[in-house]
Amino acid sequence: MQSLRIASVAGLLLSMACAPVSAEVPGGALRGGNSTTRSLAPQCLYKDTLEWTSSPNGAVLLNGNAFHIKGISWFGIEKGEEMLHGLNKRPMGDILDFVKTKFNVIRVPFSVKFALSDPLTKRPDRYIVGFGLEDKTSFEILDIFVAECGKRGIFIMLDQHDIVGEKAELWYEVRRAGEGRGKTFSIEGNRDNLG
Repeated sequence: MQSLRIASVAGLLLSMACAPVSAEVPGGALRGGNSTTRSLAPQCLYKDTLEWTSSPNGAVLLNGNAFHIKGISWFGIEKGEEMLHGLNKRPMGDILDFVKTKFNVIRVPFSVKFALSDPLTKRPDRYIVGFGLEDKTSFEILDIFVAECGKRGIFIMLDQHDIVGEKAELWYEVRRAGEGRGKTFSIEGNRDNLG
């Protein structure tokens, strides 16, 4: 087996609370027979307790068990509002309870502009958040989001989506490619809850 390395802001956030985990084990991937889903013992999904490997046939394994990404995207941080959409309509916990019924990963696109616009002190517009989040900074809300996902056993994939948070030139154009990217990685990487 070869170890998989996940090392970028577009990697999984792995500092999560203890949560029961279930794995769908496809019959042909690891052993003969039909696909089954089995519940694994509750385990803490902290960065240091996770071992990502692959089987000889290429199946991704988490701590020796098949791991199938069933993902959904939650937009908003990559746009001008710089906040997860819908938090003014439903409590975050209600949304995540719904998500966990079918998904185990949430992709959260963000912009370099968000990371560089002082998200440690910046507060989102009070009309785009609610349900007890009105007095929180953007990163406090992101921290709450990570913790709430962890309680539910949901992984998070941060995706550096674009540079400015609005329609922009393509990220790989030479004059844009390096702008702010290094600083963004250091801001995001220095947070306790980001891996």
